[in-house]
Amino acid sequence: MTPVAQAKSFDALNGPRAPMPVQTLRLLRDPSGFLFGAWRRYGDLFRIRIQVMGDVMVVADPSLTRDMLVGDPDLFLGGAANQLAEPMIGTRSLFLTDGDDHVWQRRLVLPPFHARRLQSYTERIEAIASKHLTDLSIGRPIPTRPIMQAIAMDVILEIVFGVYGEVADRLRSALESMRGPLGTVIMLPWARRDFGPGSPWRVFLRRRAYVDELIEREMATRRREPDLRERDDVLSMLLLAHDEEGKGLSDSDIRDQLLTLVTAGYETTATGLAWAVERLSRHPEILAASHVAAAKGDEAYLAACARETLRVRPPLYHIARRLGRPHNIGGYQAPGGLAVMIPILLLHQREDIYKDPAEFRPERFIGGRVDPFEWLPFGGGPRRCVGAHLAELEMRIVLKHLLKNYTINPVGKGDEPMRLFHVTLVPGRGGMAVLERI
Repeated sequence: MTPVAQAKSFDALNGPRAPMPVQTLRLLRDPSGFLFGAWRRYGDLFRIRIQVMGDVMVVADPSLTRDMLVGDPDLFLGGAANQLAEPMIGTRSLFLTDGDDHVWQRRLVLPPFHARRLQSYTERIEAIASKHLTDLSIGRPIPTRPIMQAIAMDVILEIVFGVYGEVADRLRSALESMRGPLGTVIMLPWARRDFGPGSPWRVFLRRRAYVDELIEREMATRRREPDLRERDDVLSMLLLAHDEEGKGLSDSDIRDQLLTLVTAGYETTATGLAWAVERLSRHPEILAASHVAAAKGDEAYLAACARETLRVRPPLYHIARRLGRPHNIGGYQAPGGLAVMIPILLLHQREDIYKDPAEFRPERFIGGRVDPFEWLPFGGGPRRCVGAHLAELEMRIVLKHLLKNYTINPVGKGDEPMRLFHVTLVPGRGGMAVLERI
C-alpha cells in the first residue's frame, strides 16, 4: 500500500460525473448496470455520489476488501454504515452496533446458529418445504418468489420465534404488513416525518408498534413456560443466553436481533431460492444433474447449485462500511466518516477469482473450501451473517424437495433482470417458471 505521505487526495478519485440525484436513480433502478459500467470504466477503485450516503468509495480490489473485512473494527465501522435500516430492525441490532458492544452481543447470539446445532432443524424445514411444495400449479407460468417467501417465513416463525398456530398467524401477518412496500418507502429519511394520520411514517410506526407488542408478549409468555430450558428455538435460547458474569441480553436486544433475523433470513433466503429456480431453468444440463442429485440425496451438488446461484445472483449487492478515521485505501487518503462500499456483485465477477465468471457452473463449489473473502453473499470477517448456515441448509432442503417432485421450464428467452426491493436484488419477474410433475 502506498505510504500515507504519497497518498492522493480522495477528491482525485475518478467516478461517474452525473449529479448525485441522477447517480442515485441509476443505482436504485439498475444496481448491476450502474456498478458494472463504472467498474469497466474506472477500475477497482472509484467514487460514486448517492443521496443520503453522500460520497462513496467503491472498492472492488480483493486484497483491499479483505483488509476492510478483517481490519480494525474501530476503523471500518459496520454499524455506522447501516443506520438507514434502524427503523426496521431497531437500534440494538447486530447490523447497527460496533466495537465491544457488537462483539459482546454476537457472542451471545451466535450459539443457536452453529452448523451442528442447525442439523436438528432439518426435519422441521423438510416438513415446511413439503407443505408448500406439494400442490403447486403445473403447466402454466407461476412466480416462484412468493412460494419461497412463504417457506422462508414459516422457517423464521418455527425455528427462530418458536411459535405455531394462531400466534404464528398473527405474527406472520404483522411482520408482512410492516415489511411490505411500506418498508421500502421508510428506507428514505425524508419519508420519516409525520404528515398526518395516513402518512407512511405514522402508518409504519403503528405497524411496528404492533410487531413489538406481539414479540414482547411472546417473550413474557415464554419466560413463564416450565420447559423453557428444553426448547431449541432461537428466541428461547436468547432468553437464556448470558456471559461469564451472568449478564444476558435485554428485551430490546432480543427483539432487535429477532427483527434482524427476519430481515436477513426471510427476504434474502427466499430471493436466493427464486434465483436458483430461474438459473436452473435456463441451464438444462445442470437442471438434469440437479434432478439426479435430489433423487439420490446428493446434498453436496445441491449445495453447490445454491452457492453458485448466490455467486451469480447475490441477494445483497454490497457490504457497507464507514471509516472511523482518515485512512489510506489503495493510495487515496479517504476522510473519516466516508462511506465505503464493497461490491459483492463485482467481486463475484472477477476473472482472476472465477474462470468465466458470467457462466453458471455449480462444479466450482464441489470438493473445495469456499474462500470466505471471495464468496461474500453473507458478508465476511467477524461481521459475517450469523444466519448463513441456516440459510444454506434451508436452500439445500427446499431445492431437494422441489427437484424430486417437479421439473422446471423457463418462461421467456431472456434472463430475468435484477430489480432492487428494499436492499435486495430480486428476480425482476418474480422468478417465473413452468413446473411439471416428475
